[in-house]
Amino acid sequence: MLSSVAAATVFMYFFVKGGAMSSFLSLFGLPNVTWYANVALAMPFIGILYLWQTVGFYMIYYLSGLQNISPQLYEAAQIDGAGKVQTFLKITVPNLKPTTFLVVTYGIIQSFQLFDQISVITSSNGGLGSPAGATSTLLTFFYTQSFKYYKMGYGSAIAMVLFIIILVISAAQRKLIRLED
Repeated sequence: MLSSVAAATVFMYFFVKGGAMSSFLSLFGLPNVTWYANVALAMPFIGILYLWQTVGFYMIYYLSGLQNISPQLYEAAQIDGAGKVQTFLKITVPNLKPTTFLVVTYGIIQSFQLFDQISVITSSNGGLGSPAGATSTLLTFFYTQSFKYYKMGYGSAIAMVLFIIILVISAAQRKLIRLED
């Protein structure tokens, strides 16, 4: 498996001006530019990279969740005359709620921890947050304050804010799952 740095480096070449994805997406009205050097497209580029790197990981979670659904439930639904859509909505989706909660929670936590991809992509453009601050995140801000400007107390405060944000989002998701049950 490719490391995050290697994957980001390889992925960058698809989104340069005249690159495969940049040229393909220009057919749908998007500009044929180097995405990670464009202020408007730099963060969407990071998002696409993140999804590309993690979708396989989350698919394995869902595959595991699907294998844990009892085949008797599907047989009973078929005997009762349920169609494929009804079976999916009434059996598969509810039984995948714990898996979905895990995937969404883990995905949000991981998205707040994106650093190495941003670092690799912006190293050739002028440093963290470039172009023009378009790829700045709470984690890159933490790193800059702590290790570039040596403001360790300020960096610690930023880390605590990040922790509280992740804690609140996780608690809210957990509460929503419990309310639906």
